[in-house]
Amino acid sequence: MAIKTYNVLYFNGHFYQKENKRRLIPNPSSEFAIVAQPADFLEQDIFNTPPPVLSPEAKKAALLKEKDLEKYVLLLPEGSKLYFRLGISKTDRKEEKWQYEFEIRLLEDLYLYRKTTSKQETKASCYHCACEMTSELTGGLPVPPEQVFGTSLNDIFENVTQLYFAGKRSSAINVFNEFYTAPGQRAFSLGRLRDLARFEEV
Repeated sequence: MAIKTYNVLYFNGHFYQKENKRRLIPNPSSEFAIVAQPADFLEQDIFNTPPPVLSPEAKKAALLKEKDLEKYVLLLPEGSKLYFRLGISKTDRKEEKWQYEFEIRLLEDLYLYRKTTSKQETKASCYHCACEMTSELTGGLPVPPEQVFGTSLNDIFENVTQLYFAGKRSSAINVFNEFYTAPGQRAFSLGRLRDLARFEEV
């Protein structure tokens, strides 16, 4: 098969032909030779950088300054590991798995809290917590997993979804249902920990 040369523009994760601005849609199983200057590639993803991390003392102090705070509890300390299963509803590769399991590490203490202004049915919410995805446990990714950072559990789930499975599933979740404390053991969920937690009144 003859090799064809394409002159392209790169925009928001896509390649566009320069002459007609049409988007090129690569075959997911293909390999490409790219001719470019070294400066055309970045050493690090500018949208995936370690977030600021607060010490345990500073984290608690920030939480206690929250307006209308009613109660709170330290759920898991910094360094704890959590897991989530990510299933996809669409696939574009024959060998692609339909489910993946990821491990994350908390870079800060993880608190639950509730405000006096919360809806009546709201048990508690997760306070924002810097975290990182450290590994993919099923071995299903075609490339070595890289560190993915987030400023909260919702944020890291969304970032992992967008990096590896963009367009293949929604990133909207309930963290109390999706995150759990032991690999493969979804019954040990954050929701279960929340139900057992003893909150401190403000």
